[in-house]
Amino acid sequence: MHREMNYLYIYNTKDLDTMKIKITQEIKDSINKLGNKTAKISGLKVYTALYRMHKKANSFGYFDCPSSYLETINKRYKKVLDQFIQDDIIVYFESCKPDPNDIFNSKKSKYYDVNRGICMKYKFLVDISNGDIIEVDFNPLINLDACGNSKCIL
Repeated sequence: MHREMNYLYIYNTKDLDTMKIKITQEIKDSINKLGNKTAKISGLKVYTALYRMHKKANSFGYFDCPSSYLETINKRYKKVLDQFIQDDIIVYFESCKPDPNDIFNSKKSKYYDVNRGICMKYKFLVDISNGDIIEVDFNPLINLDACGNSKCIL
């Protein structure tokens, strides 16, 4: 029995090529520290992905951002996230676990669980509601199939 995959084919993607985001000077400076032009473009795309996911933040400001999503944006997304954490742009959600060597102390560690489907949570430490509005060529939702046609992966 042959199962046919139903995909929504999009042939005209001009409306989905750009996205308007707000970016502050602190974030621009952090992205400029990444290195060459390719790394800076990757940093801007990762920030755009975080900005997009920030719209679904909880009451404490933390928002889910799966590593599989960031990996579709850029394979080296960890370099960008490390730079943002170092520059106090974002912080990840931490849980306290007891220290196995000393029961009176506790350690903070990243809180995620692949087996239970709990992904990383991040929070912006800078106010991203103020800043310059720019357009970014960003389209993580459109991929090419084997024939070269663009398809929506939603």
